[in-house]
Amino acid sequence: MSNESAPAEIAAWRSIASTPSAVRLPPVFITGPARTRPGVTARVSLTRDHAAEFFAADVFSGRDVLILSSSLWDTRASRRVAADRGVTLDFAARFLSAAAAAAVFDYPLALDPQVHYGLILVDAEQRPVRPSAGQAEALERSRRGSAASLVAH
Repeated sequence: MSNESAPAEIAAWRSIASTPSAVRLPPVFITGPARTRPGVTARVSLTRDHAAEFFAADVFSGRDVLILSSSLWDTRASRRVAADRGVTLDFAARFLSAAAAAAVFDYPLALDPQVHYGLILVDAEQRPVRPSAGQAEALERSRRGSAASLVAH
């Protein structure tokens, strides 16, 4: 990412986070220093989906989910390294809002241990929200199903 394109990418992230019609658009990537990991560059993508469809659970009806996918590159060793929650939270806070970062929850989406996935539920007013008790139960069931599915493949 060049310095000239950063404002456009940040604006695109904010648009995805605040625009319901951004569901299923291609991901937008922001690349920058991983402030929690010296000498490491982070590349974080943001996409949006309908939460009820994404989690296959009606308890999420009326909510969308923002999906942050973080990967890291150690510039000193010239190799990819495992991403962590701290980088995802930092990018959410820097480029979306503190409320968005506070609403991030982890979710298993792939076997690649070097990618961190952080999800954010958004309500009808496009505000980041934490999962309700019923949604947390559905997430736990979905996580168990995802983990079993990943192990089976």
